[in-house]
Amino acid sequence: MSLEIMKKKVDLKKIEANIAELNYKIEERKEDIKRMQDHIILQDERMSKIKLELEGSN
Repeated sequence: MSLEIMKKKVDLKKIEANIAELNYKIEERKEDIKRMQDHIILQDERMSKIKLELEGSN
């Protein structure tokens, strides 16, 4: 096998690894976004509760 062919095979493996890493990062970010969305829901619930308490104290 020529050196040039081996180099191209190594380049392909590097590209595959880069794609795999990017796909992994995408999944990580999806999880981060889900956590943020959950946090927004909790904050909205907390805000509603406080608003009700304030309305009740008037």
